[in-house]
Amino acid sequence: ILEFYNNGLSKKDFQDKQNNINAILEECREIDIITEKDNKFIQVITVPTNAIPPRIVFNRTKYLSDKENIINLGIGKRGLVSWNLVEMPHAVIAGSTNSGKTVLLLSIISQFIIKKNFDFYIIDYSKKGIDYLSSFPNINNSIITEEYSTLNTINMILNEMDRRLELFKANGVKKFEEYNKLGREKLKRIVLIFDEVSDALDKDGQSKEQREIIAQIEAGISKLCKLSRFAGISVILSGQRIDANLLSGHIRSNIPYRICGRADKNLSNVVLGDYSASESILTNERGLFIDTNGTVFRGFLPDVIL
Repeated sequence: ILEFYNNGLSKKDFQDKQNNINAILEECREIDIITEKDNKFIQVITVPTNAIPPRIVFNRTKYLSDKENIINLGIGKRGLVSWNLVEMPHAVIAGSTNSGKTVLLLSIISQFIIKKNFDFYIIDYSKKGIDYLSSFPNINNSIITEEYSTLNTINMILNEMDRRLELFKANGVKKFEEYNKLGREKLKRIVLIFDEVSDALDKDGQSKEQREIIAQIEAGISKLCKLSRFAGISVILSGQRIDANLLSGHIRSNIPYRICGRADKNLSNVVLGDYSASESILTNERGLFIDTNGTVFRGFLPDVIL
C-alpha cells in the first residue's frame, strides 16, 4: 500500500495516470486507488504481478463476520472477499461442472446457520438436497424438490415482503435495517437459493400445466429481485446452464452481484458481461472464482464451523 498526501490531487488524477503508475511499479501491479482519512490521503493498493490466491483456504471461525449483512466468500490477492447483502442483495453463482459452485454455496449457507440466524430455502430438483443434507442434516424443512412447493414458497416470501414493506411504512422507516433498530419485532433476513436454476425455469419438453407453473415461478423470482432489496430478502441463482434465454432481462438486470467460476466464453459473458472468467480461470481449476468487481478469489472449503 503506497500512501500519498493528496496535496491538491484527487483520486481521479491518480486514476487518469493509472498506466504510468503501473509502468513505474514494475514488479507490482496497481489494482485499486482509494481515498483515506477524510480524503487527505490517496492510497495505491498493489500486489506482486505473480501473486495468486491460495490453493486451499478453509472457512475457519476467524473468517466469519459479526456484521449481519456481510458474507465472506474466500481469499483473493488483496485478502478477504466479501458479499454485502445491503449493497447487493441478490447474486448469481455460475460455473461449469465441478467448478466448485456447490462448495461455495455450502460455505455461504454455513454462515447463514452458524453466525447469521437467517431463514433460507434451497430449491434443488435434481439432487434433492443431498449435498446440503449431508453437511447440515437438520435443514430438511428448508429443502424444496418440486415445482408446486417452489411456487408456494415463492408466494409465501412475496406475501412476507409485502407485509414487511407495509410494516416499514407504518413505522416511518424505509428498509429492513432501519426497522430492526427500532427494537420491536426482530425480523430475520430471508434467502431463497436455486441450485441449478435451469431445472426450475426450463420449459422445454414440459406440459402446458407445467409451463404455466414455471412461468409463475419466473414471475415470482422477477418480482422478488425487483422489489425485495429493502425488505431483507435475497435471491441466489446458481447453475452451469445459465443463458440469456433462461433468465429474463428483468431478472438479470435486478441481480447486481455476479460470481463465475471456470466457464466458457458464452457463460462468462452472460454472467459477467465479459470473457474474464474464461480468460482468468484455467480449465482444471476448482474453487477459483471471479466476481462483478473483477476480483479473483479462492472460495472457502467448509471446515470447522460446520
